[in-house]
Amino acid sequence: MTKHPVNILWVDFEATALMNNPDVAPLEGAAVITDGNLNELASFGPYAIHATEEELAVMNDFVTNMHTKTGLIDRVREATMTRSEFDIRLAAFAEPFFPVRGEIIDGVKYRGMVIGGNSVKYDFAVIEKFFHRTGANMDYRVVDVSSIGELARRWNRKAWEAMPPKASDHTAMTDIRASIDELRYYRDNGFGGL
Repeated sequence: MTKHPVNILWVDFEATALMNNPDVAPLEGAAVITDGNLNELASFGPYAIHATEEELAVMNDFVTNMHTKTGLIDRVREATMTRSEFDIRLAAFAEPFFPVRGEIIDGVKYRGMVIGGNSVKYDFAVIEKFFHRTGANMDYRVVDVSSIGELARRWNRKAWEAMPPKASDHTAMTDIRASIDELRYYRDNGFGGL
């Protein structure tokens, strides 16, 4: 294990709704840790997180169909892992790879682990709302691959158009690995020299 401030905690959550719905509940979570060069160091999950029937009832038809197709709803109903247990496990998984917030490294105060993902604002909000142990060592800065994609579309249209299609089946681990692959593509096709 390599504890280093440039490591990235890649996270993805499947949930009952978007964060603007006050009744949102996380249903599945996964994580991958990479070093600063996007080499995978460790993976966590995916884990189904128990939700009540009342929490599942807030899903609209699109979300219900998506999670039925992947089998997530059945896995959630059978799951025994609580949100609290997931948070404890995720924080313990990440701890060996990141310094503690406030630690001084090479004369610089460490601000916390940076999370990465595609449209990661959503996943950041899920951590802030539900997973406080994990969030306690999290920086406010993120690596949002969708932002880099928007820049590539504007600044390097040919590379953006040539990007291989994303492998996404709306499951947490597949979405994480697709985000990492997408960022590797951008790094290798126009953004690596920044």
